[in-house]
Amino acid sequence: REWLLLLGRKSAREKIASFIAFLARREAGLDISDRIRLTVDGDEVTTGWVSPLNPTTFSVDVPSLSVGTHTLEVVFDGGYAVRGSSARVDVVVARAVPSVTIGLSPAYGEYGAPRTVTVSAQLPDGSPLSGTATLSVAGTDYDVTVEDGVGTVDLPTTLAVGVHPTRVVWAQTADTESVDATGGDLVVVARQASVGASGPVDGNGQPSATGYGDTVVIPFTVTVPGLAPDAVGGTVQLRDGATVLDEQDASGASPLRVAAAELGAGTHQLTVAYTGDDTTRSASVGVTVEVRGQATQTMLDAPSAAVWGDTIAVGI
Repeated sequence: REWLLLLGRKSAREKIASFIAFLARREAGLDISDRIRLTVDGDEVTTGWVSPLNPTTFSVDVPSLSVGTHTLEVVFDGGYAVRGSSARVDVVVARAVPSVTIGLSPAYGEYGAPRTVTVSAQLPDGSPLSGTATLSVAGTDYDVTVEDGVGTVDLPTTLAVGVHPTRVVWAQTADTESVDATGGDLVVVARQASVGASGPVDGNGQPSATGYGDTVVIPFTVTVPGLAPDAVGGTVQLRDGATVLDEQDASGASPLRVAAAELGAGTHQLTVAYTGDDTTRSASVGVTVEVRGQATQTMLDAPSAAVWGDTIAVGI
């Protein structure tokens, strides 16, 4: 009787024929399908057919849902032998937690060298993200625009010598949470300098000995990659072992000087040493200096006049 009521306004003959067909298919184990549909927030998104022999599973692509609470409802329209029914559930879609990483190029290098930091961002499934982030290096913040999963920042070449931790904060978006990530250390070392110097030379550019009473003059140059000579900081010393004989500004505007008498007669191995500064390592070069011995003077003591035949006494 219940089944007959579901047949609605069909004629008695149609009802009986439909009922007989229903029974025949059920007894034969054949599929008896009825329509079922899924709605999300009241909008129908998909339909299917369900029966004891053909159960239906619905799936919803979560990225297609915005962040927030959504109502999912499965509606069964009913069929020949069953009443319609529905089931409802609320689904909360939370913001995704992205994966954010920092790449350093190079991670280790000399002061003054160019450096680029790469910020990468992606969803847990590997999909690239676009958005903004804040990169922190050596106490300075840099805004990073990330497009298709990648953003870059060129750091200033004046980044101080030392070890600098890196950190990035991904800004929250409508679909992603804010993330605070730590990267590797950026290491900046002092750059290398080179010193050029030579002892006194003659007019032909050949090494020349310095007279005992003269001054030994040693010109020098300090070369630092990327700097003009007059921009080099620090000082240059002339050393004899641990003894500092003279000191001048590293620009080389004034040569190093030392009195030959202070060195003494003979050949001396001296050092021209650049002391370095906050951004440049020290460097040195050896020079050879020859000092001639002190000249001697002979004094004769004798009478200015004498008589022929006398003996002249000469004192030295």
